[in-house]
Amino acid sequence: MTKDKPEMPAKIRPISPADVSITAFNSYKTARITLPETLTIAAAMETPEIWARVQADLGKRLRVGDEVTLISRDGCQFADRCIVVSALGEKVWLGKPLRMVSLQPQAIFSDGHFSVTPAGTDFAICECRSGRVEDVLYRTAEQAKAEIIRRQPVTVAG
Repeated sequence: MTKDKPEMPAKIRPISPADVSITAFNSYKTARITLPETLTIAAAMETPEIWARVQADLGKRLRVGDEVTLISRDGCQFADRCIVVSALGEKVWLGKPLRMVSLQPQAIFSDGHFSVTPAGTDFAICECRSGRVEDVLYRTAEQAKAEIIRRQPVTVAG
């Protein structure tokens, strides 16, 4: 008889050790973790299975009492000083953060009608008046800016 491993939801990727920055102290360590695009702070705190790759790395393995700061990929949200309350095998459970911060992303470019704003690691075009964000994402801010400029009506001097 083989045991099936419980599977994570399809959209949630495990946290990579490359996204973990560790500062060690005498009895505990602090970890700053940048989450993958598809992972929210709430999901990171509620899904202990996503820590498997971090726990497999001896230099970055989390222990009970360690402090963790979770940062969204776009840097607009973070959960500061979550204490590891349990770390068993590949799973980690975090306590409530000392504070949660959510920042509004700043527009990179605006023509008064549309603006370019960060959307994860990509960029989106947002209507200034309504605040509606378009579904199409651009890999660079320059591509999104070029699309806004392309949409502007051409005026002919008479």
